[in-house]
Formats: sequence, structure tokens, C-alpha cells
Amino acid sequence: MKIEFYFDKTGTLQKKIWVKFDGVPGWDDFDKLSPEQVESIFGRALKNKRAHSALIQLSKFITGKNEILKQFIHCNWSVLDKIWDIGEPDIDLNFESVQCPHKHSGNCPFDGKGLVCIK
Repeated sequence: MKIEFYFDKTGTLQKKIWVKFDGVPGWDDFDKLSPEQVESIFGRALKNKRAHSALIQLSKFITGKNEILKQFIHCNWSVLDKIWDIGEPDIDLNFESVQCPHKHSGNCPFDGKGLVCIK
């Protein structure tokens, strides 16, 4: 299943992460996804070598799959576009060049490590 993520910074929808599953009408609030949906997204991301490394690195700073995945989405998939962030086959991940929400916070575990977060 293809998946698109979007973080609405303007508040038009609400300031949160929205998720669109291919073949399912409308957008879902990430915070309201079922544990099975979160596990499915997490599992698909782990199949990608770069994403796997980044998720492991994030787990050193953040606890809970939901929070780790939310941070990962913010850093790599928060732009609304016409390219599915998670495509087919399962390991096809399309990383986006996004404005890093933690670039100047001193909390970015990727700084200088060349992991997924694209600047």
C-alpha cells in the first residue's frame, strides 16, 4: 500500500501530521492511527537501510514507536506532493528535502552523520 504524509504548518487542517493511504478516501490524523497501522508503517521503513539506521539512531533519543515515527516523518516526509512517500514495492521510500524542524535546536541526532534527513 502506498502512503503519503503531510504536516500542515498553516493550521488549515490542524498543525499535525496527516496520513493518506492509497485507495482510502480522505486523510487520517497520525495520532489516531491504530497500533497495527503504526507497526505497518514502521516495519516498512525498517526495510530500507538508510531509514533503518535513522530509526535506530532516533530510538536513542526518543521513546515509543509512535514518537520515533512522528519525528522521522517530520524530518523526511512532511511535504504534500504527488509522489508517494512510501511506494511500491515495500522498500520503495521517497525521501523529501524538508526544512528540518530541529536543525537549530541542538536535538538533531543526524547532524553530520549523513543519515536519511536530507537538508
